[in-house]
Amino acid sequence: MALSCSYIPCNKQGQELKEFQRYRKELGYETASKVFTQVLSPSFKDKYKKKLTLDSQGVPTYDSAVKVSYVKNLIGTTKLSSAEQKKFPSVANTRENYRRLV
Repeated sequence: MALSCSYIPCNKQGQELKEFQRYRKELGYETASKVFTQVLSPSFKDKYKKKLTLDSQGVPTYDSAVKVSYVKNLIGTTKLSSAEQKKFPSVANTRENYRRLV
């Protein structure tokens, strides 16, 4: 079995950018890498600074970045809706569960 590695972004002090883990968890590694590269760029941060919330490391948070239409287009509607559905687990279709929802 071949060994593999993956890129995890770090700041200038060599500390891992923790918000990348959230992007990767929600979107998968490939899409997260593509999106994360864009949201870290100074031009992106400058253009969308009013819509973005930055974490303690100066990285746009996942929740604020996915509200930007440019990022939504990068991710794609299918991948974005799959990420949102993870937040709401499916439940059996019973009267009791219906009452809880209503």
